[in-house]
Amino acid sequence: MEAAGQVAGSVSFNIAVLKEPRGFIKPIQWDFIVSAIIVLLWLISSSAWAQGVSDVKYYTDLNSCGVFKNMKEFCAGSTISFKETMFPNFASLNVSVIFGFLNMLVWAGNLWFLWKETPWSKMQSKPATMSGQDQGNQKI
Repeated sequence: MEAAGQVAGSVSFNIAVLKEPRGFIKPIQWDFIVSAIIVLLWLISSSAWAQGVSDVKYYTDLNSCGVFKNMKEFCAGSTISFKETMFPNFASLNVSVIFGFLNMLVWAGNLWFLWKETPWSKMQSKPATMSGQDQGNQKI
């Protein structure tokens, strides 16, 4: 019961006292900055995951990986057989890489809407004047 009172008091304080956010950067600007950092980190992590998937594909391919070429020659003179019995399926890994980059694109698209809400996008500039309006007011 006491916790509910503390939450209600905190919410009413924020609504009554902090109507306008204080400080240099408003919460919507912080939201934009944090979201931009998340987009950057998501791009980096998706790229790292794509490189990891590429490495897994390389090291599990017996024909292209240099590690397994020597093992075939080593096993050739013995009774141990060394051959590829089935080809791996990387479809789920490929899909996870695609969805990682798509998720990053969704977050990047969200940045546009956050940018439009920030005061940075609403900075006023002088309105452009049309040349036809200026000529009508001038005396020659």
